[in-house]
Amino acid sequence: MIEPAIVAGNAATRVAAFHARGYPVAGYAGSIYEWSWWLRGMEQFLVDLLEQPDLAGALVAKVAGFTTRLVLATAAAGIDLLCFYTPIVRDVAELGFPVLHPVQPECMDPALIKERFGDRIVLCATLGAQHTLARGTPDEVAAETTRLMDTLGADRRCLVYTSNRIQPETPWENVLAFERAARTHRFGRRR
Repeated sequence: MIEPAIVAGNAATRVAAFHARGYPVAGYAGSIYEWSWWLRGMEQFLVDLLEQPDLAGALVAKVAGFTTRLVLATAAAGIDLLCFYTPIVRDVAELGFPVLHPVQPECMDPALIKERFGDRIVLCATLGAQHTLARGTPDEVAAETTRLMDTLGADRRCLVYTSNRIQPETPWENVLAFERAARTHRFGRRR
């Protein structure tokens, strides 16, 4: 693996260049679970959890250590938004990060996160990319986008975004429905 300090050193110059042009910069800190099964393969990692828990635990600890160093190095590079997938929302808010990404509705309740932390952190990426966007109808995508904006954006502290990258099986009509609903809606009121 590349040592995080090398990434941060190279990234700081690029982050500064984007900031000079007025752009916010996002950094990715990873997913301890995903990185662990990427290293062993999904099936093998799940078997390891049952049959070789010491090995699985050592792998998770190694990945967690790397992820921690990467988070600190990325933050030191001056990013504005840190993306990762662990249950540390309270820590992120208390550290003073301005934006939380992702808020994935398939495994988190965006309204509950907003209620608990919305006065300290802006929620980003709240439309389910794995379920609603990929498998819903255009009308369902538009309705969910509107509902999320009504629920989360009334105080103007929400970034409308998908919870993950757009999945390859997502119908183009759903992407357009998301875009139209987001553009025609303004913080709890229709334009």
